[in-house]
Amino acid sequence: MSKEEHDIDIGDRRAAANTGIPFRQALVVFFVFYVVAALLNGRAIYEEASRREYGPVRTAWMTATAPLNAVATRTGVYRFRRIFEGWLEDEP
Repeated sequence: MSKEEHDIDIGDRRAAANTGIPFRQALVVFFVFYVVAALLNGRAIYEEASRREYGPVRTAWMTATAPLNAVATRTGVYRFRRIFEGWLEDEP
């Protein structure tokens, strides 16, 4: 590797070699990951919020997580979480 190649920014080298993924694509994948994670955990998050002490904080959590619970329950995606929990639990 020559001195000129060494001074080129890593991003420029990757772009010239057509490696890596575009920033926009990375953001989309990141967003999709968190949406799927929220849906898989929507019902559990809602149930956890329902166990909080009564007051304005509980009300805010219940209101914020109600749509996640509704989507997770109507689509049935929460069942996948139950399956994963069954696989990951340690059995004596």
